Amino acid sequence: MTDYMNVSANNVRSIGRAFYLNGQEGNIGVWHILPKSLSADYREKGVHPNDEEIERSLSRLEYPIVLYLHGNSFDRTIAHRVELYNLLNKLDCHVVTFDYRGYGDSDGDPSEPGLVNDSRVVYDYVKSHCKDNAIIVWGHSMGSGVSTRLVMDLSVEGNPPHGLVLESPFNNLRDAIMNHLLSIDILSPTLPNYFHFIIAFAVDARKYGSKNSHTAVTRCRVENGDR
Repeated sequence: MTDYMNVSANNVRSIGRAFYLNGQEGNIGVWHILPKSLSADYREKGVHPNDEEIERSLSRLEYPIVLYLHGNSFDRTIAHRVELYNLLNKLDCHVVTFDYRGYGDSDGDPSEPGLVNDSRVVYDYVKSHCKDNAIIVWGHSMGSGVSTRLVMDLSVEGNPPHGLVLESPFNNLRDAIMNHLLSIDILSPTLPNYFHFIIAFAVDARKYGSKNSHTAVTRCRVENGDR
């Protein structure tokens, strides 16, 4: 059984904190993983920082923050995602990652507005603790669409993050579904309404789903990490 509340048990190398934020449909499961050098300093001193110390470290300008929005399968504990967290920590970045509603240990049922709302809850939490530190929003696959919508909303409000990274992005939600049909087989046993959700996602693409329509109004640096 996955232990979502024990970051190190999931092969994360740096010191991290697992906690919940209050979302529209209940708890949102979140990890905050410290930069490698900061984590090493604590370990050298034989000290494990408390939650308040970890939160305060978000404001240290020498350590930029990556808010990672994962793709449409599984959760924040999967090995290839943990490998990315470890790489970003090695580059001395904070990593804040979470599971959308209906994924991992987060409550609720997934929907596009819901995923964007959950992302905004986590972003607002980070922003409330980081002062003027750089926040980079990183979206992978389905997360690229969610992150683009999040950054569009922030840009319209006049408060964009410092950057947006799109890894394996798609032009619209229909493309995402056609390229990831396997996810229906993977997720259906654990998310009975997933198929209906993803079809609704496709229908809503006419209104919400074009990543291009969102990037047109973003006001931060955008990096396309397609691979």
